[in-house]
Amino acid sequence: MKKTLQFIKGAIIVYTLGFFSYLIPKKKNTYAFVSFFNRKKFSGNLKSFLLHVDEKHPEISTVYVGNNKDVVKEVREHNIKVAANPLSSFWSVLRAEHIFIDASTFFFSVGRFSVIQLWHGTGFKNIALLNRSTKNLSRYYLKKAAKKYRFVVCTSESDCKKKSKSFETDKVVATGLPRNDELFVNEKEKNHLLEKYKLAKYDKIITYAPTWRDCPTKQPFTEGFWRKLNDYLVESNSFFLVIKHPYATFMNIPSEYSNIGDYTQIVSDIQEVLVFTDFLITDYSSVITDYSITDKPYLIYAYDIELYIESCRSFGYDLKEVLPNPILKTEDELFEKIVDTSWQNLPEVIHEHEEFKDIFHKYCDGKSCERVMKEVLAL
Repeated sequence: MKKTLQFIKGAIIVYTLGFFSYLIPKKKNTYAFVSFFNRKKFSGNLKSFLLHVDEKHPEISTVYVGNNKDVVKEVREHNIKVAANPLSSFWSVLRAEHIFIDASTFFFSVGRFSVIQLWHGTGFKNIALLNRSTKNLSRYYLKKAAKKYRFVVCTSESDCKKKSKSFETDKVVATGLPRNDELFVNEKEKNHLLEKYKLAKYDKIITYAPTWRDCPTKQPFTEGFWRKLNDYLVESNSFFLVIKHPYATFMNIPSEYSNIGDYTQIVSDIQEVLVFTDFLITDYSSVITDYSITDKPYLIYAYDIELYIESCRSFGYDLKEVLPNPILKTEDELFEKIVDTSWQNLPEVIHEHEEFKDIFHKYCDGKSCERVMKEVLAL
């Protein structure tokens, strides 16, 4: 009953927006930014590109559409206009020359809109129309919405092919992700971020950033692992920082250890963490494709790969072929690699990591926002 009411409410909004989109004239050089991925944080491609446009293109009028109090406060600190109530939100998207989004939505499936799909990452899982959990009615409206896309932002030829199938469009462009421009900072900015999160006193930052489990599989670590890990971290003056997926509720992170911390709610933008991360541990998350640009070491901890494929998601890539070694399945293997880092210098590991980066990145120069803007201005 609740889902039915939500669908009816959504349909009313869609058709109301669609109707007025033919009546309300668009205002040139007005861009609206609407987050559908994580509305509780100002982050990702939407944030990076919005800040770029606001700084580099004063002739463009920008507006962030959203009503989360923390996000509204942060956006306004950048002196960027916010449409936080329903009336101003409707007006902003109806008047916008272009609308920028970061996830699938059917809100612009009916009407006259110019939509640029920034998406929220470059990963391995099937997304949008290829996601097996997308129901028939949702699929119908998502197809209609995708027809409004002026273009979809991609990172490489391989990513373009995948997103082209995902949205059933040939309007895909390899520009690089705006958010990855944040990874190209100097040492001063890196130290500033370490101070911001009170981590400057540690010699090494190890970040664990797993993907979302649509269906719970199993916990990644036992209590014994957490205890043993913390002993090592104290001895080596290191910190183990955990960033869960925005939708994750399943994984348990202990709070009693001195050198282990769940920063999911503390950090608004994971790209800031990747800047000062010395060593990343992840699984099937798109964060690994971002981090590969930095040429810093990382490990794939695929402790539940069979369960994940069976119960959670389908993939657009063969994980066993595309993920670079070493791929670890047990916490003992992982702990061994955390302590003994000699594997990082093995020629085969270096080669595989370079190949992986080449698959997912056409550009590694910190100029993705510029390329996206060039495409927008050419419309």
